[in-house]
Amino acid sequence: MSIDLVALTNGKTVTLDELLTWSTHKQRMNIVSISDETRARISAANKGKNTWSKGRNGKPHSDETKAKIGAVHKGKLVSDETRAKLSAAMVGKSFPKSDATKAKIAAAKCKPVTTPNGVFPSIKAAAADYRVRGNVIQYRMKKYPHEYYFVARPSKEG
Repeated sequence: MSIDLVALTNGKTVTLDELLTWSTHKQRMNIVSISDETRARISAANKGKNTWSKGRNGKPHSDETKAKIGAVHKGKLVSDETRAKLSAAMVGKSFPKSDATKAKIAAAKCKPVTTPNGVFPSIKAAAADYRVRGNVIQYRMKKYPHEYYFVARPSKEG
């Protein structure tokens, strides 16, 4: 059996046996030119292997493997330094809110609107009364500011 040498992009040469221990991605990135015979041998050696980007090819871990992974991590304590880093990373992030909290936020954002048909608690309510979308009420507020406008709220000073 002859030893095939393969030229690499950096000018070095390696044996075919060494090249076949590399990932297919590394092989493609480093090979300059090879003969058709060597290319066929590399192809045959790589048949059935996962490519560098496919991992487990969408296969889930077995229950036994999941149990082993869980056992390794069970009881691990996170250091205070790591906890501080995690805490700092979460600053400013929002989390899902309850329906009650969402209702409070919506009520706080809700501004009363005055229209020719009267005062409504929100643009959405005015739009429902006029049987139009909210953006139509907003358009009318820009086009006819003397007829469609937000009601000024009393200040919270005191």
